[in-house]
Parts: sequence; C-alpha cells; structure tokens
Amino acid sequence: MSRDEAPLFDASGLRGLLDEVDDALGPGEPIKLVACGGAVMLLKYDIRRTNDVDIISEPFPEELRQAARVVGQRHRLRDEWINDAAKISIPKLTPRLEVVYRGSRLQVLSPGPHFLLAMKLAAGREVDFDDAVRLVREIGYDDVDQVLDLVHEAWGNTNFSMSVEYFTRAVCEEAGEGRNIRSPRRQAPRRGSTSDQGIDI
Repeated sequence: MSRDEAPLFDASGLRGLLDEVDDALGPGEPIKLVACGGAVMLLKYDIRRTNDVDIISEPFPEELRQAARVVGQRHRLRDEWINDAAKISIPKLTPRLEVVYRGSRLQVLSPGPHFLLAMKLAAGREVDFDDAVRLVREIGYDDVDQVLDLVHEAWGNTNFSMSVEYFTRAVCEEAGEGRNIRSPRRQAPRRGSTSDQGIDI
C-alpha cells in the first residue's frame, strides 16, 4: 500500500492506534519518541487528518516497529505508518519538548511550534500551508522578517530558496488576516550565518 492510498485517521483515531501500540509493547522501560508533521498537528490541535507518524528522535526501537506493524496490519495501515524517514532533514534548532500522547510505556512528544514551523516552511507543500498559518499565529509573530529569520536560523542557505521565501510570505499574509503582521523589508532571499546549535533529542 502506498502512502497516498493509506487510510487517514483523525485525532481520536490516532490516539486509539497509539493506545493499541502501547498495549502491544507490554511492560518495560518507557519509550519516548519525538514526532513531527501531521501527527503532532493532529494530537495537539486536532485540525486535520494524517496517515502516518513521522519520528525524528533516536533510537527507534525494534520492539516499537514490531508493535506498530501488528497494529497496522490489524487496521490495514501501511507497514511503516510509524517511521523515521523525516530524520534525513531536520532543522538546526533546539526542540522545546512537549508531551502530546502518554501511554503506559509509550510517550510521543512534540519538538515545539518553532521547530515544527521551520520544517513546514522548508517543505512548502499544500498540506503544510494551514499548519504553518496555525503555528505562526500560535507563536505570535508580528513581523514577516521574524519568520524569515527563523528559517535562516533553522536551515542556513541549505533549504532556503525563492520558493521557500514565497511560501513563507504567503503563510504570513494568511496568518495576518485581521491581525497586524507587518510586511517584510527584504525583497529577496537573504544570506546569513547558520546556527551551530544542534538538535538534542
């Protein structure tokens, strides 16, 4: 089953699936996972649906993979509905961890709104737009330059392009509807230093 063909679940459905994974794990030491993407937006804000859980932390225990596979087969999900593919590209920001799911053994944590926003803006997909708008509003940015600075701090010039800046401007314009978010002074992608602060998860 491809990712596009996989069934979608809402917040209640995802929590139910995680409960089943937690049960399948059985007794043992706690397993803490830092997730990103749609799963966190779902668990924290309940604003849309998703079909997977993207993990960006280490390690990804084999017993968790097996438990997730058992639950996935039970509900006809794709094999890797909990996966760590997102780890190939993560921002150079320190996460501000927040628990969004807590089971007997399994805990799922959010890396925080700034971290999530940086990933959403770099991805720039249609599905990321409303998520990014929500995050800009939650953080309380009142200047588009502040958001562009976040992108540069997170990625340097690696993931920064005209398309990323265009997407960021569009997100901020939408987020600023009815609010006073000032237009950016900058008219082209900027070059700046990359933060040396690595992720600690």
